[in-house]
Amino acid sequence: MRMKIKHLALVLTGVYGALASHLAWADDSGITLYGIIDVVAGRVGHQAGTSGVAPGTVNSYTANTAPNAVNGLFNGGMQGSRWGVRGNEDLGGGLNAFFTLEDGFSSVSGNIVNSGAAVAANSGSKTPVNNITGGSMNGQLFNRQAFVGLSDRSLGSLAVGRTYNPTYDVLQNYDPAQYSNTFSPIGHSGTWGGGGGVSENSRLDNSVRYTNKVDRFNFGYTHKFGGQAGNFKAQTFDALSLGYEAGDFGIQAVAEAGRDSVVVTPNTAATAAGTVTATVSNVEAFLLVGRYKATTDLTLKVGFQTYTLKPPSDVYAVASLPSADGQTVSSVASTYANQTTRMVWLGGDYFITPALNLALGLYDIHSDGYATSATKSSAAGDQYVASLILDYNLSKRSDVYAGLSSSSYTGQKFSVAGDNTSNYVVGVGIRHKF
Repeated sequence: MRMKIKHLALVLTGVYGALASHLAWADDSGITLYGIIDVVAGRVGHQAGTSGVAPGTVNSYTANTAPNAVNGLFNGGMQGSRWGVRGNEDLGGGLNAFFTLEDGFSSVSGNIVNSGAAVAANSGSKTPVNNITGGSMNGQLFNRQAFVGLSDRSLGSLAVGRTYNPTYDVLQNYDPAQYSNTFSPIGHSGTWGGGGGVSENSRLDNSVRYTNKVDRFNFGYTHKFGGQAGNFKAQTFDALSLGYEAGDFGIQAVAEAGRDSVVVTPNTAATAAGTVTATVSNVEAFLLVGRYKATTDLTLKVGFQTYTLKPPSDVYAVASLPSADGQTVSSVASTYANQTTRMVWLGGDYFITPALNLALGLYDIHSDGYATSATKSSAAGDQYVASLILDYNLSKRSDVYAGLSSSSYTGQKFSVAGDNTSNYVVGVGIRHKF
């Protein structure tokens, strides 16, 4: 009997040792499950309808003909809802391996975000069912990020896979309206807010991204490999970033160039339900932003961005383009002439109390006139936006907020019969991070 008990004790000791070893390995692996769930109850002044698969649900920043307002629950007042897994392993000597897999979903419908499907829903009719434009999250399992890489304390970090456009990362800290998904024109738009003129470039597939920091200077370079057989230059994208951060002061700049970037839009032909059209353009963009912490509670932010869509370097047939956003590409057009947009903004945020923050952003988005064909042209115009957000932190992970963003459109570009000359979105919401 004593021998049996002794043998049992040895077995239990071995099992405990194996479990302890496994648990220690799991802890050292640094794998983290994380996410954000963000819902806002609000009203948009002019909106054709909502979408259960769009990242922003509603869009108050594009001139439209919708006569009515929309009330309801919208996904992502402050941030788009998401979940992800990230990991880090210390390899010794200052070297680490890391990865991130991140998916965006709609907190009001439970669907995976699919901008292409939201765009295609407007096809087949000249009356849209929503005012949603294209984007980079198009129903992929990990539509926000999917990359693996190595980092070194001295040599910097190298990530490969599906990564953020550097402009996207910079603007998260330099948009005065907190990069809000609903109440900031920058946070809402992948065109202004991360894609350098093309929202489909907010995230870059097949990319290699290098970043480093030396003292107070940071710099980086991102390259997206082309996706066309036989032409390694087609659909490539390059971005160079440089910045300086010194406590209360920061300045960042990003220069970008894309070749044959694809923009997906609805096909309004009566027989084209469920299809999209594609416009192919070269793009050049530049961003310069700054911030200054004037007092313990007040931070001021300014910014300038410009981008130009140009005729593409390569001509595509429909068959040579991949299926866009899971939808059928029915036709392909090229940008006819240079289309330049400039954006300036100023504002900041102020902590009324340690838990209560007030943010204000003022934006001017100016579009130059350009030729749309050999005989037609598009006139210039300005969109003026004022955004105001009051955010109360219940804890480190939970907050409630109220926001308002108002847009007005001026100039010949927006002097189109039936188009609204102003729009707004207002709402209150709750966000929880885990």
